[in-house]
Amino acid sequence: MDTFIDTDQKEDPLAGLSIQVIEGSEHLCGVLTILLDAMGAANVMVAHNTQTGFRDIKKFLPDLLIVNADLPDQAGYQLVRTLRCHTDSPDRHIPILLVTNEDTPTFRHNALECGADAFVDTPISPEKLYEALVYTFLYASPAPTLNGGPTAHVMSEKGGINAPTIH
Repeated sequence: MDTFIDTDQKEDPLAGLSIQVIEGSEHLCGVLTILLDAMGAANVMVAHNTQTGFRDIKKFLPDLLIVNADLPDQAGYQLVRTLRCHTDSPDRHIPILLVTNEDTPTFRHNALECGADAFVDTPISPEKLYEALVYTFLYASPAPTLNGGPTAHVMSEKGGINAPTIH
């Protein structure tokens, strides 16, 4: 059964949120910042690499994290693993949305394995981003299980949420 998210709610679930974006492309950071601002985010912080992003997460403790999975050397996946597992993690339960250029079985496996709550593929329409963010923030598990068959959700280009579990 597909999950339906009513985006016509009177109270916007993203209103007032602090969102950290970790993305190497300045262009995509700009687009995401504009979209997130239009969706009601109170504060959008941008980092162009995982080291700066991790430092900012520790300093500002955002409500939600958007990470590009396609950063060099799988840095996006490693950041998510560090946030979920490392004793130095500022928040092991922060909702995390992974963004990717390719939606393949390998990507899905890696996203599930690292502990992401949801993932979305590009190109990202405003509607698809909004739906993925609302799902990630409101419905994702607050405590992903990393070694017991984690689940994540993918926003496909066709719309709607698919919930694959890869074992």
